[in-house]
Amino acid sequence: MESNTTAQEILDLGGGDNVLNQIDRLIAEFKSPSPNFQNEVEASLNAIDDTLGNVLGAMTQIGGRHNNLDLMDGAHVENKLFVDKVTSDVSALDYGEASVRLSNYMAALQATQASYMKINDLSLFDRI
Repeated sequence: MESNTTAQEILDLGGGDNVLNQIDRLIAEFKSPSPNFQNEVEASLNAIDDTLGNVLGAMTQIGGRHNNLDLMDGAHVENKLFVDKVTSDVSALDYGEASVRLSNYMAALQATQASYMKINDLSLFDRI
């Protein structure tokens, strides 16, 4: 993601010219009109329109970047909450109680597996 939008990118009209130079030429044309007056006014209006398009495009890009930053900030806040909760859970863990509970779960699992194996071995064909 680009981090900067320069004034040159916004004001550039191509060919090394920019809207400010075009406005300077228009001012000079108003001070001493020439037969090229109409063309100079039209060129200045076109330059202003092009620059307005560049400004609006830059504003759109900046708005998109701002939105991305907001989304990233929200994700960061959610991750921080998750990490804080896990850290709190781990630091508050009573290892003795956790060990006893794990042993109970393991015993229950072994009993369940033994029952499953006995049930799995049953068949009606064995009774015939």
